[in-house]
Amino acid sequence: MIDLLEQERPVWIPGHAQGYHALTYGWLAGELIRRVDPQKRTIGEFIREEIADPIQTEFYIGLPQEFEQRVSPLILTDVEGILNSSMLTVFRFYNEAQTHQAEIPAANGITNARSLARIFASLIGNIDDRKDSRLLQPEILQHATTSNTLPNETDIILQISLPFGMGFALYEQDFPMFGPKSFGHSGKIDL
Repeated sequence: MIDLLEQERPVWIPGHAQGYHALTYGWLAGELIRRVDPQKRTIGEFIREEIADPIQTEFYIGLPQEFEQRVSPLILTDVEGILNSSMLTVFRFYNEAQTHQAEIPAANGITNARSLARIFASLIGNIDDRKDSRLLQPEILQHATTSNTLPNETDIILQISLPFGMGFALYEQDFPMFGPKSFGHSGKIDL
């Protein structure tokens, strides 16, 4: 995949528009990790060993086969009427064991609610009174949650305003109920 991305040319003038790339960002982040990590680990290995295990969470990009029976299926009955058949095929893809075991960095992180909460808590502070469990120092968190998107800029792919910081979607503008400085990504929520 990274070979294809290396050969790709910009579709618009860089810095003049924003276009959401659902999978591209994950492939790029995964490759960056692999290239700078002295052990050359994949993104799944790196996250498991450097983030998930140290804070005692179950989070996988590339699910070990022995945990497959613990994965709840994505149930599509409520959305079948509003999605076209090609979208349904994509969603069904996420119920396949082969998909769960693959490392698709932006699309198949598998976890549970408690672990997801612990990971997000560790982004903003120490957990369990462990002084070494905070993942983002305050200045990095500030940078990560400051919009790089012009106010009310329309994403040229999704045709909506979708503010992003460095790696996180920002929700204050369009989802004020989440609170000021809320961040994350709606992809963490199943349909």
